[in-house]
Amino acid sequence: MGSTSNNNAAPGSSGGVGGVASQQQQAAQLAENGSAGGAGGAGGAHGNEIPVEFRAEVDRIFFQFMNKICSNLDATDAKGEPIHQTLMAKKMQRLDESPDFRPFKFRIQAFTNAFLEELAFQGYPEDKIPMKKVRNYLWNQPFISRFNEDGKKAKSKGNHIWNIDAKKLAEGGWTFRPFHRKLAGSPPSVAYVGLRWSWAPRIWDPQASRTNIPLEFSSPALPSWLSWEDGILSGTPPPDAQACDVTVEARCIQDGREEMLVQTFHINIAPMSGSDTSFAASRRPSLTNDPRRVNSDSVLPQASGTVPRFVNAGRLATESGDMHEIRPLPR
Repeated sequence: MGSTSNNNAAPGSSGGVGGVASQQQQAAQLAENGSAGGAGGAGGAHGNEIPVEFRAEVDRIFFQFMNKICSNLDATDAKGEPIHQTLMAKKMQRLDESPDFRPFKFRIQAFTNAFLEELAFQGYPEDKIPMKKVRNYLWNQPFISRFNEDGKKAKSKGNHIWNIDAKKLAEGGWTFRPFHRKLAGSPPSVAYVGLRWSWAPRIWDPQASRTNIPLEFSSPALPSWLSWEDGILSGTPPPDAQACDVTVEARCIQDGREEMLVQTFHINIAPMSGSDTSFAASRRPSLTNDPRRVNSDSVLPQASGTVPRFVNAGRLATESGDMHEIRPLPR
């Protein structure tokens, strides 16, 4: 992607001013996801919210800023610090050629500084919107992923980074995909007759570490050999077990409200031969119903199953309503 320039670019930032989404797109996006600096922002303290009278403008500037830096891989802050975390040349080429959503990795300090500079350039300096409110806005921004699925802060080449997903539009500009809280990890797709199958799901929050968040798991229907205990779904399929679909519901309290995350997946049933069982008993003691084992106790290669479908019950939306597009202004 080539870099762009514009005389109206904010001081210290490389690249031109990106296109602005339509008012309809802005309204739909704010209604669906809520402003990161408002009451809908996940985990935001009320005292650190963006003032309500500035919220729409800050959202507009944010997407404009994102569009600009995604179009310029050499973008820097006012100190000359690069915003992008560089990747290997071959990987960058593959990403540039991809027609689908692609990840961008941003160095946190440079990204934050450059966004503060952009706000000041567009009439919102620190005396109007304090830095702590802007930082809180970014920390709770649904279009930024700050944590990996293991609950640890995202890192690249030793640096803590923020991730976004963006897709280049044919007519220019970018569309951005929000990150949603979901159940992390893939359950084993095959359960072997006579061997214990188990899965311990966990929650992934892209804006916060949720390793200690209390969760209540349940399923509306389960085969007789499966059951929940202490957050682990497990059981040993009998010879007459049949392949089945399993739905997992996880309930948690978020900002004083109950939220339910739902995942449905398919379990295939396969027989275990005598030789396989002997191998399992001699080489894998954990296969003999050891409760410490979390993943599948199968020693045979797992057949590929259907990709789990993740549904955030609190954020059901159509795909078109779940994106934010930035298009260039008409000339």
